[in-house]
Formats: sequence, C-alpha cells, structure tokens
Amino acid sequence: MGNASSSRLGAAVDRVAREPHRTRRSATGCPADRWSVMPSWSDVEANAPELASLARGFLDAYVHKTLATLRRDGSPRISSTEVEFADGEVWLGSM
Repeated sequence: MGNASSSRLGAAVDRVAREPHRTRRSATGCPADRWSVMPSWSDVEANAPELASLARGFLDAYVHKTLATLRRDGSPRISSTEVEFADGEVWLGSM
C-alpha cells in the first residue's frame, strides 16, 4: 500500500472511530489495529435508496421468513427469522 492509500485509509478509520453509532469489531486473526464496520440500515437507505426500498419491500412482505445456510459438513440448516426496522437499524430475531 502506498503512502497516499495509507493516508486515506487512516483518515477513514479515524472518521469511523469518531462516529458513535457505529460498532467496531476486531476481525478474527487480524492485528488489533484493524477494524470492521457494519453500516446501519439508515446508511444503506442514504447511499442506495432504490436497493433499500426493494429489500425492505421483500422483508416486509411477510412476518415470518426462513434463512437457509450450510453447516461446516455441508448439510443444510433452515432457521425461522423475523425482521424489524427500528432506529435506523435492521433487527433479526430467530429461534
């Protein structure tokens, strides 16, 4: 990474660190000075309004949803979930 790239990355990390609504997490296996930032739903709405509207339409269509994932051994897993939009965030509930 060149100096200019390092400076931009450092400035972005500093800006994110000052924003109180964001959650900072250390990425597994990464040095302690690297952070991963999850954008809020309001960030998605502000930066990609058409995508946010489309996604919210799908998520609001029914109360109960299913989430299909694969276990480490490759076998399927189905989980029931509920999605709620509150305070500019997406909340997932599951059992």
